[in-house]
Amino acid sequence: MLNFDTIKFSIPARFCSVHDISSFDTLKKTRFDAVNVYEMLVLNKKIDGIKNVVFNYSNHKYIFEISAKILKEDYYLNINKNNIKKVYNALSGVNLVNIKYNHLLEDSEIYRIDLCNNFKMQKPVSNYIKALFFHPVNNSFSSSLYSNKSIVFSNYLKNKKNKQRFIFYDKYYEMKKNLKQFKYVDISGFRNVLRYEVNFINKKIMRNYFKFPPETTFSLSEFLECKENVYSNVFELFTNPEEATFSPDFLLSSELKLYEIEKLFGRLFIIKEFNFDIKKISEFIKQKTKGNISNYLKEYKNLINNYDYYFKSTSINEDFEELNTLIKNAC
Repeated sequence: MLNFDTIKFSIPARFCSVHDISSFDTLKKTRFDAVNVYEMLVLNKKIDGIKNVVFNYSNHKYIFEISAKILKEDYYLNINKNNIKKVYNALSGVNLVNIKYNHLLEDSEIYRIDLCNNFKMQKPVSNYIKALFFHPVNNSFSSSLYSNKSIVFSNYLKNKKNKQRFIFYDKYYEMKKNLKQFKYVDISGFRNVLRYEVNFINKKIMRNYFKFPPETTFSLSEFLECKENVYSNVFELFTNPEEATFSPDFLLSSELKLYEIEKLFGRLFIIKEFNFDIKKISEFIKQKTKGNISNYLKEYKNLINNYDYYFKSTSINEDFEELNTLIKNAC
């Protein structure tokens, strides 16, 4: 079964009615992709689990953006087909817009959806984040490590619609920092939880990973009822170094400029040639440039800080395989 957090979707106005017009502000906004100006009703108050509700006069659709926080004490379970009725009841209970349950499922159109899962790990979450960082990765993706609390994988495309982004992070650590957002949740249940999230904003990419047929309408029910292990589909792509490399074809099709490609490969070369030694890298850069070098070293520090773990730990592959098994069995 697939689980979701943030979901952005639209429903035609003919299936909805505004319950409380005072909850909205009317404003005019200019489109960037057209000359015309259109009016929108925009939600003017904050509600747990409801990021936004908008009525677009130009296409007569309501646009909703909700998150799993709408489930309150059941937040751990995320949004899925087993609790979508509770999500509907919570959405209806705030008395903003009236929608019938079947219209929410069948007549909605997904614009953005965040696939997620909470994996309860046997060891500290940082072990698995480090294992991900040092595992060979599809070279069409970059990885960014943040203090062993999270790791983000993203492709090198700059076009936001074609951008693919996957993140693993320590969910308990994130919730402790944002306790006000989780006032209904017992966060102790999130200890040792590795959170896995995949952001989808492009329908072509959605179709590819969810294996939707050509006639799909991208309704909420199609995502909830999908039996494809999308977690594994994504994970196998960016952890398979043979799937795509920095081949001439990739470099030609990449949106990276020449100087960005040269910078990327230069940094990889420097790290390798100086055997991950930050002092030697620092001395080398000082000899080759003037001024503050801290920005130059940012790309190297995470790798250097984990050097001993990578080369001395015998469990790194075991940690990766434990996570890999969980993901393969997630559906």
